[in-house]
Amino acid sequence: MNKPELHTHHNVYVLGAGFSADAGLPTIATFMQTLRKAGEHYKHSGDDGSARRNAKAIAQVLDYRLRAAGAAYRCTIDPDNIEDLFSLIDTEEGSGKSNYNNDYIRQAIAATIDFAHRTYARDPRNVKLMSQNAPGIKEPYPGTPAEEHNNVRLLPRYDAYLAAMTGMLYEPVAGRRDTIITFNYDTLVEEALTNLRKSYSYGFEPEEYGDGAGGGFVVVDSGCPNYLTKEPPDDDVIRVLKLHGSVNWGLRRAQSSTTHGTSVDELLVCRTFNELEDKGIDRLFIEPPTWRKGYGTPGRGIATVWNTALRALRTASRITIIGYSLPLTDVHFRYLIAAGLRENISLQELLFVNPTLSESAEGYKEITSRIFQILRPELRDRGIIQFIGNELEPELIVGNGLPVSMNKECLFAKLNPNAGNRAAPLQW
Repeated sequence: MNKPELHTHHNVYVLGAGFSADAGLPTIATFMQTLRKAGEHYKHSGDDGSARRNAKAIAQVLDYRLRAAGAAYRCTIDPDNIEDLFSLIDTEEGSGKSNYNNDYIRQAIAATIDFAHRTYARDPRNVKLMSQNAPGIKEPYPGTPAEEHNNVRLLPRYDAYLAAMTGMLYEPVAGRRDTIITFNYDTLVEEALTNLRKSYSYGFEPEEYGDGAGGGFVVVDSGCPNYLTKEPPDDDVIRVLKLHGSVNWGLRRAQSSTTHGTSVDELLVCRTFNELEDKGIDRLFIEPPTWRKGYGTPGRGIATVWNTALRALRTASRITIIGYSLPLTDVHFRYLIAAGLRENISLQELLFVNPTLSESAEGYKEITSRIFQILRPELRDRGIIQFIGNELEPELIVGNGLPVSMNKECLFAKLNPNAGNRAAPLQW
C-alpha cells in the first residue's frame, strides 16, 4: 500500500450551484422559475431545430410538474424543487411506468442553463483589475485594454474569480496545485480559464482519448480551444473535474476502429452547448440531480473523473466548498469526501462558503446539520472546519485598494498567501 503524500499548497475547490449564481444561473430554489422563462424564450425563437427541441423538452418537464402535484398531497415532495421533481420522474422511468424519458430532463437542464448563460454573457458585470497590484498577470493581459494613466483593466467577474482562486495575480508559490471539483453543468469555469490563457484538463485518462473513429471514449472536437489539454496534467494545469457531466459533453454511437462492426459510445467534448447540438449527438452527457444519479451511465462513464477527484481530495491541503448545500440526493458526495479524507495527511483547512452559513440566516441549522452528518463537529472546534457566511463576490474582490493583509480572514487572503502587504488588485 502506498504511503499518503504530504502537500502544503494543494487547493481543492468543490463548487455547487451557488458558485454560478453571480452569473444569473439558477440554483435549486430558482431553477423552475428560470426554466419557465427559458421555455417561453425557445417557444418564440422561430423555426429553429435546436429551439424546438429545447421548447419541447421544457414543456414535457412542466407537464410532469403539473401531474406531480398529486404526490405532494400525501408526501413531503415539493414539485417546484428540481431534485424532488426529477427524482420522481427518474423513479417512474426506472419502473418502466413513465412516458417521460430522462433525455427530456437532460435537454431541459441544458437549455435552461444555456438561456441563463447567454443572458450573463451579454452583461458579465466587469470588475477592475489594478495591473500594478497584480504582478502575476503578464502580457498579453486578459480583459479590456488598460486605461492610459491608471493602468486599470476590466475583467468579467468570473475571470476575476478564477484568477483569485488559482493564484494567478501574484508570483507563483512553489509546488502550488489547484483542482476544481464541480457538480455544475455550466462552462463558466472553462470560459474564464480560457480567457486567462490557463490550461485545464477534464481529468480523463490519456488512453481514453480517441481519434473520433470509435477508437476511444473521449473525443475533443477540433473547435475546442487548445487550453483543454489531453495529456496528463502537470502541476500548472488546472484540473476541472465535472462529476455530473457538462452541457458541452454529448454521447454518440460510433463504429469501433478496433473491433469490426461493433458500435461503441463516444463522449464528444465541444466548446459550447450549441456547438455540441450541431454534431448530431444521441444524448447529452449530464447526470440529472436525482437519487438514481449514475444509474445506467453507458460505457466507462465518468469513473476516471471521480477517481481523479478522489486522488485530489487525498492530497488537499485546503478544501474550499463554495455554494454547495450538500443536498440529500447527493449521497455520492458523502462517500467521496469520506474516502478522500481517509488517507489525507495534508489537510489544514476545510472552508465552507455559503451565505446560509451566517448564523442569522434562514436555513443555517439545516445546512450545518447536513455538514456534521458527514464531518465531525470537533473539526470546527480545532479550526479546521471554517464557515464563511458571506456572498462570494466580497470575499474574492476585497479591499478596494487597501492592503490584503488588513483582512487576513477573507477568502482572497487565504487563497493568495503571497499577497503580503500589497494593495488588493481587484476592485468593484
